[in-house]
Amino acid sequence: MGYAPMLARTLDVDTHIISKGGTGVSDSFGGLDILLHYWDNLSHTNLNSAATGLPWDTATWKPDVAIIAIGHNDQFNSGPANFVSRYGQFKSFLRTAYPDAKVISTNTLISSPLGFFGAAIHPLLTDPAHSFAFQFDSMNDNATQHPALAGHAAMVHGDGLRFSLADVVEDRAGWCLETPLTGYEEWTLANYTPEQIANGSHDPSSGLAAGDDTAALLRYALGRTSTDQNIGLMPQGGRDAEGKLTLSFLRARADVDYGIFVSDDLVVWSRAALNPGTPREPVVWQDSSLSPTRFMRLNVALKN
Repeated sequence: MGYAPMLARTLDVDTHIISKGGTGVSDSFGGLDILLHYWDNLSHTNLNSAATGLPWDTATWKPDVAIIAIGHNDQFNSGPANFVSRYGQFKSFLRTAYPDAKVISTNTLISSPLGFFGAAIHPLLTDPAHSFAFQFDSMNDNATQHPALAGHAAMVHGDGLRFSLADVVEDRAGWCLETPLTGYEEWTLANYTPEQIANGSHDPSSGLAAGDDTAALLRYALGRTSTDQNIGLMPQGGRDAEGKLTLSFLRARADVDYGIFVSDDLVVWSRAALNPGTPREPVVWQDSSLSPTRFMRLNVALKN
């Protein structure tokens, strides 16, 4: 439930995580080896010596984005000059292994030593594919001085004190995952509660929210709300002076196909017209047949 897999699920991407508690890029707690020595290993049995590890072949998996989130332990166990040198060296290793990746530097959840990072990132500003997004507030809880689950969620989605790392990654990677809502989606959000959407009342074929059997998509197509009971807004059949059938309705939407179908026996139906009239204008369609037994219906469908 850490923020790295949470970030991957939010963006629907694969992730490869390199991490070990207590370690840093230039110094670590308890004699643990530093990230600089184990970042390209699958694992190592002796945490004090990365030389025992199984090597990771960086050619087998090429990331679009590499996020560097390290530095908390370094601020307590390493001088600034050493951190600057080794942070830059680690970045160089990443750039050599992944020349096409976008690199994002951020801080860890546990602290925000922005001054400590300042000197380290200055030499790296010449790389146009390397950007920097440091949170100003840490995510620790008072009991453990380590981030709780809510802190991991705040790192990914943002909250009142922190920006969303997911938004940063999406922006810097140029993925633009969010697409504009369709007209029907906007109408759905305006006409249905979250609970109704969750139980399927907004489904195009459902009329549950209105308490009748008028399909939601038909309501949208005719310019109705999800709850109105005005029968006068439904398609109206009639006959003209020649005795031919007419069908009157509001063609309310440009993103809907309006098909008029006719039949002489209610068994075989044929389409007599598609999208008659003009979007957002009333339509009066006239049949061409004088058959004594004649039926008609209006079909609506969202355009592809």
